Order: sequence, then C-alpha cells, then structure tokens
Amino acid sequence: MTATTKITPEVLQELLQHYNLSRREFIDTYNIQPLVYIPELPAGAKTMFVVMYVIIFALALVGNSLVVLIQGFVLLSFPLDKRFCAVNHFGGWLCCKFKRYMTLWLVWIAAVMVGSPMLFVQQLEVKYDFLYDHHHVCCQERWHSLLHRQVYTTFIMVALFLLPLAAMLFLYSRIGIELWIRKRVGDSSVLSTMNHREINKISRKKKRAVKMMITIVLLFTICWAPFHIVHMLFEYNELEKNYDEVTVNMIIAVVQAIGFSNSFNNPIIYAFMNENFKKNCVATLHAYLRRPVQQSGAVQRPNLSVHFSKHLKIRIGK
Repeated sequence: MTATTKITPEVLQELLQHYNLSRREFIDTYNIQPLVYIPELPAGAKTMFVVMYVIIFALALVGNSLVVLIQGFVLLSFPLDKRFCAVNHFGGWLCCKFKRYMTLWLVWIAAVMVGSPMLFVQQLEVKYDFLYDHHHVCCQERWHSLLHRQVYTTFIMVALFLLPLAAMLFLYSRIGIELWIRKRVGDSSVLSTMNHREINKISRKKKRAVKMMITIVLLFTICWAPFHIVHMLFEYNELEKNYDEVTVNMIIAVVQAIGFSNSFNNPIIYAFMNENFKKNCVATLHAYLRRPVQQSGAVQRPNLSVHFSKHLKIRIGK
C-alpha cells in the first residue's frame, strides 16, 4: 500500500482479505489514526466538571428555594400587613401579586426569545468512522455566515451582561443616593428623636445595605465577565487558532462553570449580610418545628381573630 492510497470501506475490506489481517491488526501495523477526530476532555477533567456542575446546581436550587420559601412564609404569616390594606384593602395586594406573576412570565418569554436562535443553528450530526467501526454523535453550530454568529455573540453579551450590569449600577446608585445623600431614610427630623445607640444602628444598616449591593455587582461582574470576554475573543480575535481543540473546550468549560456559579451567590449574600433574612430564616425554622401535630386525623390549629381598627391597622390575636 502506497502512502497516497485513499482508504475507503471497499479498499479496507480488500486489504484485510489480501493480507489476512483483522481490523485491529491492520490499524496497529500501519499506525493509522482515526478517520473522525472528536476533541474530548480528559477523563479526570470530565469527572471534575460533572461534580462541579452538580454542586453548582444543588447550591443554586437549595439557596434560591430557601429564599423563596422564607419570603413565602413571611407573606403567608402576615398577609394582612398594613402596607397592603392601606391601598384599597386587598386590592393593592392582589395587584402586586398580579404584577409579580406578569414579571415572571415576561422574564421567561424574554429568555426563550434570546435563546431561540440556537434551535435553528445547532444540529445533531452522526459521523461514522468505518476504519474503527465507531459512530460519533455530536452537536455542532451551523451558522449561515460568520457575521451572523458574531452578531448573535455580541447581542448575548449586551443583553445578558452589559444591560443587567448597567441596570444594577443605576438602580443601586439611586438607592445609595437615597440612603446617604438625600437621607430620606433616617433624616434629621427622625434622628433628633432617637438616642445615640439607635442612630448607630441605623448607620450600620445603611453601611450593610451598601456593602451588600456592591458585593452583588462585583460578583456578577467577576462571574460573567470571563465568559463573555472569552467568547468575544473567539469571535473577533480568532483565539481558537492559538490552542488545540481540547484546550479550547477546557477554557470554555471553565468560564461556563464560573458564570453558572453566580446563580447561588445571591442567597449566600442575603444569608450573611442581611439581618432581616437571618431573622426570617430562624422564624421559618422555628415555625416549622412547632407546626401543629395531627391527632386523631385532625390538625390542631390556633384560634386567630382579625380585628380592623379605624386606621386600617391589623391586630392578630388568639
């Protein structure tokens, strides 16, 4: 067999019969590489990333579920708060609830719209290596042109990174201005009626709130900036030409893991930097441990009565 012989399934069968070799013996004798090359991460790296993604998913699920659970407990425990009743009694509360659900739907619709182009460019391909008799299944992006891919990558960076970052900076700056410059929270007329200890407590809460906002913005930037920077380098600087495909896949996997880790950062920040969250968490756990016990097929519930005063304040008592 000459060096220029093109191996086809028919030629392979003829060679195997002529030299009376098995497929494996033929490959080892002539040191033939696979006809289909699929870059794969090392087994150790695959295991590490699988464990990392599982941990990230578990922390995000538990952390965000805990936040939702505690917020739901607070709303269910005090549904007749004076803030809700002061606006058309329950009408204002129902309006807020409707707005929350509408916001959730809008967020999901926007997420589907942003990711929808991938439904059309990602294709499942099956490549058959007849020499090694192995089928390779892979999912690849097939764009009509390089320009389309660059436009979409830029849009993703703007819509999912730059705009949220700008919104957080603007809104948190407004909150900081309200707290420290305009001083609508704890102004001089209110502070004049408080003692030194209460004033220091308000100042500590203000500082903690500002620190929490700064931490949220910094973590969002640190987690997602590498992901978008790497993808932009791939699109506009042809970074993949400087590394082999395995290294490229490793880089992408690392920046994705860092970006996904942002999903459980906020619950941790709330837990360590928000006193109200800590108190609500303890109250939820305390209420869960002291929940009514079923006896004789019935649940013992405390007798609660709701009394409305003239100023729409609520008193809940047994």
